[in-house]
Amino acid sequence: MLNCRAYFPKSEITVRYAPEFHPYAETDPQEIGAEFEKYSKIYFHGRCFVLRNEAVWDVPENTVGEDTYLDRSIHFRFGPGSIRTMYDAKIYFYPMSTLGEFSKTFYRVYCDLRNLKHIHPERNDVREYSKTKLDWNYIRTLPIKWQFFFMTYSVVRKYYHFLFKHNLAYSGKSALDVWSYEQKTH
Repeated sequence: MLNCRAYFPKSEITVRYAPEFHPYAETDPQEIGAEFEKYSKIYFHGRCFVLRNEAVWDVPENTVGEDTYLDRSIHFRFGPGSIRTMYDAKIYFYPMSTLGEFSKTFYRVYCDLRNLKHIHPERNDVREYSKTKLDWNYIRTLPIKWQFFFMTYSVVRKYYHFLFKHNLAYSGKSALDVWSYEQKTH
């Protein structure tokens, strides 16, 4: 349930309309379709990147989630079209299986976004391009079970956003403390 967006990529669309990205979808359409891609996540954020040049990597040491920082940094430094969601890519991952894992992940992302906002205020406009929302018109076309999963996911996400925004969870702990682990549990 916590990973429902990964199973249905069309369930999430961008908040900000960005026509400057449309030529990339039109000239190099993916299987998901150029029309959808124009309203999808502008660029990928998840811990999976293919970098053609290691000089692109500029993640500061105090940043836990390279995905939260690096995609915005690439967009800021190199402009629209320099990073893109690849819906055709085959990606293997271990999905979150507990609320604890979801909580740690959400907190890491929340802290990294907060740090990015303060450390690099010049990149705050780029943040607007990565904001997404659930596309309830699409979600309503899914089987009832998945609609329920998306509703539950939405409630959980809003709950954690409230907790972290008001410093009610992990009070006094950095994301580095919360996120660190000896080895993956999967």
